Amino acid sequence: KGVTVLAVEDVHNDFYQCVGEFNFFLHRLTPAQKQGISTRTVNIGMTMQVDGKFIVSIYDPLDPEHIQKKKRYQAAKQREEGHDDSSKPTLNHFDYDDDVQEVTTVQQICLIIACFVVFILYVAVRMSFHEHESSEHDGSEL
Repeated sequence: KGVTVLAVEDVHNDFYQCVGEFNFFLHRLTPAQKQGISTRTVNIGMTMQVDGKFIVSIYDPLDPEHIQKKKRYQAAKQREEGHDDSSKPTLNHFDYDDDVQEVTTVQQICLIIACFVVFILYVAVRMSFHEHESSEHDGSEL
């Protein structure tokens, strides 16, 4: 499931022109996260650049990746503005947060297993065809 944002521009006196349709997929919630949530709120930001490029972004406070990106962005913004905390230890550009944990989902595990199986099949096919080709040319030259 996801969010679809239709962006329109007010061209002239209540006449709107569609600028674009933007689709975003949402992070799948765990059953524990789903409990007690009747509605899910996301923040949507829209920016029109000088050259006319229209940018739509989304922030989901329940998505661990969005939370990490926001923290990295805010830390970079603070460094640019000169509010860098030199006394605070950092781990390069990777921020570790106890509240946000990387959880390996079933889909990720299935994808890893599928990649491994495809690699094993690739090696097996290469080996079988290599043996087949070498047995055809067993010393006789053209």
